Amino acid sequence: MPEEKTSETRVVAAPITLVKKTVTRLDFDGTPREGVSPGASGDINLNIETKRRPGALDGRDAIEAILTVRSKPIGEAPFYMVDAEVRGLYEMVDGSDASEEEAERFVSLRGMEELYDFFRLLMTIITTDGHYGQMLLPTIAVAQI
Repeated sequence: MPEEKTSETRVVAAPITLVKKTVTRLDFDGTPREGVSPGASGDINLNIETKRRPGALDGRDAIEAILTVRSKPIGEAPFYMVDAEVRGLYEMVDGSDASEEEAERFVSLRGMEELYDFFRLLMTIITTDGHYGQMLLPTIAVAQI
């Protein structure tokens, strides 16, 4: 009988939670372009920044994550052009013993994941019946960024 192998996984609770998210800017161009085929490729450029927002949540302090998403053509222009900003407000979880620096680090990572997933879904919905078909943005592995 083969030996069973066991491993331990350390689970760390996030010291922050997402309270609000919103798209604060969305410039989208799905106009058909001559010579651009639905197979045209482009990259999506992502940037995340965080800043402290004292009293932003009904008097409670928050950390804001700001995700910027832009189309970045490679060679032939992509068939959808996007320039957007998505913001999320995070607050510390009651009882968390994380430092403010640790909380900001979590917001950078979680903000990238959660806000990008939100934006990705939004783009899929907006482009469902578009000229070039649905815009299916790739998933991202934040741990590898």
